[in-house]
Amino acid sequence: MMSEQEAITETRMEWKMIRVPKALHDQLAREAQKRGLPIHAIISEALNFYYGFTKSRVPRKEHSNIDKGLWYIMKLAMSVGALKADPSFDNLRRLSKTLAQLRERLDIDTSELEEFIRVHSIFIDDEVKMELNAITKNLIYQIADKLLFRVE
Repeated sequence: MMSEQEAITETRMEWKMIRVPKALHDQLAREAQKRGLPIHAIISEALNFYYGFTKSRVPRKEHSNIDKGLWYIMKLAMSVGALKADPSFDNLRRLSKTLAQLRERLDIDTSELEEFIRVHSIFIDDEVKMELNAITKNLIYQIADKLLFRVE
């Protein structure tokens, strides 16, 4: 049977010193103080997060549809947002170009939004913006369904 002193000695953690730049130490100390943890716990959490993040990554090739889907969703949302913020013929032209790319490259049915902008052109009031948002949301769903959610 182990004595009390042997048990304490056996469970004692071995400590080592590391040198870090003062700015990093100060940042770690602030985070530790804010969260009520020792600095080594903050470092340990950061390493665990890093390991989890890097291990869960899949090679980029396997994410090509996700990248493509997210790119076109952003492109569509930004084009519509630009038209809503500044209803100009330039922004209308850019949105039309984006819709053509969605139709030709992804085989997405953009006819509803194309008809909508043909009818309303650059005359966009609040009611028109609400309808434009709904149509855009439907297109985003189509892109997501085609490139993000389907397993082929």
